[in-house]
Amino acid sequence: MIKGTLKITISLMMFILAVGGFAMDNHIVGAMFIALGTIMLPPFYNAIKHIVKKRSIIVFFMIITFITALIITPSSESLQRKEETPLNDITVNANKLDSELKLSFIDVGQGDCVLLACNGHYALYDTGYYDYRDKVIEYLKSQGIENLDYLIISHNDSDHIGSAATICDNFKINNLIIDTNIANINNITPFELLMKAKDNYDINLIEPVKDTVYPLGDSTIKLLSPIREYDEINNNSICILITHYDDTILLTGDAESEAEADLINAYGNDIDVDILKAGHHGSSSSNTESFLDITTPQAIIISCELNNDYGHPTQRVINDIQERKINCFRTDEQGTIECISSGYGFSFNVEPSTTWTVGTYKE
Repeated sequence: MIKGTLKITISLMMFILAVGGFAMDNHIVGAMFIALGTIMLPPFYNAIKHIVKKRSIIVFFMIITFITALIITPSSESLQRKEETPLNDITVNANKLDSELKLSFIDVGQGDCVLLACNGHYALYDTGYYDYRDKVIEYLKSQGIENLDYLIISHNDSDHIGSAATICDNFKINNLIIDTNIANINNITPFELLMKAKDNYDINLIEPVKDTVYPLGDSTIKLLSPIREYDEINNNSICILITHYDDTILLTGDAESEAEADLINAYGNDIDVDILKAGHHGSSSSNTESFLDITTPQAIIISCELNNDYGHPTQRVINDIQERKINCFRTDEQGTIECISSGYGFSFNVEPSTTWTVGTYKE
């Protein structure tokens, strides 16, 4: 006869083994040890001994194990749901809920200026004309910004580099990304002022290298250029691909059809993005049909001045956007465009434009 203390000890061991079985997802083994542990408890053991003959103990034990397994083993449907939601997906979704990327396409007239903000880290892509310096500074300060992780100058045209030196005077800049090999071939004064500011404030200078990736909080900035050097300065624009979990945004400065074709050849479907900033303010020299077809954006942002003298955006570009049913946002009509990426979708501060109007003059 098995003594009471020994029965309890054996029962506890069975329960411990049951926990191990469940931990290894072996529910049958776990159920078996639960049944055995329960039977070995003195009250149950004594009751079973009087009810069941000794030769039937094994059969009784098997029946109890089977019933216990049926009760505590998850259904195949619940197991399938578990397999369809792996742990890493749950973790990513949790991070997405806690992380936002904000893009502000600041209205700087016939120029470009895009602020990126993610997890307290900031990057500014172009700065607009010098005349818009106060507006840019005011907007950045309204966002609580004191420090920029990156100041990225796409190229040396005044509508992109004009306020850069003044930005350096008002904010701490950690890194300046600019192609100094081509920056001084046109419009030398803003470039010289920026280089002087870089030296005065000991800003780290980064020459762009294709495919280099820089972190910005939970997002990344990938340089897609320079692929090669071009005679036309617009084609030398530094193009960047911004990724925030599942969301992607492409900024191409003033890159024109020649540079767009090189991006298609170099990256193919890797530049299939959610949001595209129209190249060169919606000019027909950029935004080719093949480029729109490879990027397939859900939304396109046009940064240009109301009634500008360049005819931006042009009729051809507007037609191509409308035909592809791309949501269109415009700084000339709607002012500063703010876009929030959750990592799996976007929201805007304004509704898409529906005017489909073109600039003042035809190109």
